[in-house]
Amino acid sequence: MNTTGDIVDRLNILAYQEESVLYGSYRDWASNRKDESSFRETMGLWAFTVVDHYSLNRELVSIALTNFDRFMTLKVKTNMEPSWSTRQLVFATSLNLAIKVHERSPIGMKTFVEFSKNEFTISEMSKMEKEILTTLSWKIYPPTPLSFSSEILRLCAFDLSEISKLLMTKTLEVEICDATTYLIELSAYKYGVSDKRPSSIALACIITVMEDIRDIAPTFNSKFPITLSMDLCQKVEKLTSIKVDYEEVSDLKLRIQKQTNARDDYNEKSTYSVLSPCSNTQKKVPFVSKGHIDQQSPRTFSMK
Repeated sequence: MNTTGDIVDRLNILAYQEESVLYGSYRDWASNRKDESSFRETMGLWAFTVVDHYSLNRELVSIALTNFDRFMTLKVKTNMEPSWSTRQLVFATSLNLAIKVHERSPIGMKTFVEFSKNEFTISEMSKMEKEILTTLSWKIYPPTPLSFSSEILRLCAFDLSEISKLLMTKTLEVEICDATTYLIELSAYKYGVSDKRPSSIALACIITVMEDIRDIAPTFNSKFPITLSMDLCQKVEKLTSIKVDYEEVSDLKLRIQKQTNARDDYNEKSTYSVLSPCSNTQKKVPFVSKGHIDQQSPRTFSMK
C-alpha cells in the first residue's frame, strides 16, 4: 500500500542510506581537474546511450556514477592518482555491475570489453569488479535523486495538503513526475549538481518544476506560490528523517535552472520535454573518444 506511513518509512530508509554514503575526497580532487568534467559528461552520455540501446532502467546511470564516486573517494584517500584509463575501467565496471545487480538480462563483461576496443580485458574487469565490491562492502545500491523524488512526490499527493490541493490532479502529477525525472537525468553527470546530496537534488528539481508549472501545463491557471517551496522542504523535514540543507537546495535550484535554460530544446519549447540527455533516437552504442561521441563508430568507446 501507499499510505503516508509507508512513504515516510521508505524515505527514512533512503535518508539513512544517504547519511552512510561516503562523499568528499574524490570530488574535491576531481573538481580541480579540467579533464574530469569532460570525462564525466562523456561517460554519462555514453552510459545513457547504453541503457537506452538495451532498454534498461535509466536510473542505472545514477547508481553507476554514485558507486564510481564512492570507490574513487576511497582510492584517492590512499593517495592513488587515478589515470584516465583507470577511471574508464572503474566506470565501465560500475555500470556493468549496476546492470548485473538490477536487471534480469545483464550485458556481460565481454560486451563492455568490445565497447572499449580492448583497452582492458575481461580479466581486468573481473578483478576491478571484485575490488569495487570489497571496497564498498557490497553496498552497491545507493540512494539516488530519482528514488527520493518519486517518494517525495507521492508524499505531496498524500499528505502535503496545500501542495496537493494546488497541484495533484492525476494528469498533472504525471507531468510533474516526468519533468522532474528529466531534470534529474540532465543533472546526473554535471559537477556542481551531481556531487550534492541526492535528497537535495530531488527537492531542487521538484521545486524547479513546480515553480515553472505553467510551462509544463499551459492550461494550469495558477502560479505556484514561492512560499510553498519552503513549505515543501519544511514538511519533508518534519515528516521524515531527511536533513534538508536549505542553502544547498537553493543553490542547486539556481544551477539546475541555468543548465536547463542553456539547452536548445528547452529554449525552443514552452514545455519541458521528457528527453534523454542524449538522443532518444540513437539506435547504436557509439564510439566515445575523449570529450566526444562519434556516432559513426557503433558499439565501442575509448577514452584515449
